[in-house]
Amino acid sequence: MEKIEYFDYQKVAKEMNVPHTTLKKIEQEVKTEFPNDKMMYELHVLRAIRSKYWQKDVREHRKQTQKFISHGVYEGEREKEEDKCSSL
Repeated sequence: MEKIEYFDYQKVAKEMNVPHTTLKKIEQEVKTEFPNDKMMYELHVLRAIRSKYWQKDVREHRKQTQKFISHGVYEGEREKEEDKCSSL
């Protein structure tokens, strides 16, 4: 995004360990609500970060990653692999 003018939400995001991809999603969503008001844009990005609601998405991503690591493949892929093995 452009240079920060009102609220340094990027510093807060870094302190709260918000993943870069999550921050970008928040920025894009807020930009649709406040395309022409820089102060409101920065304020609402800051509020979204501080609300910690974004952690729900991060936790879901971690669950999927753990599922991948523990099974070697995602559930749907595992079924495909089993089908391949049974056809041999």
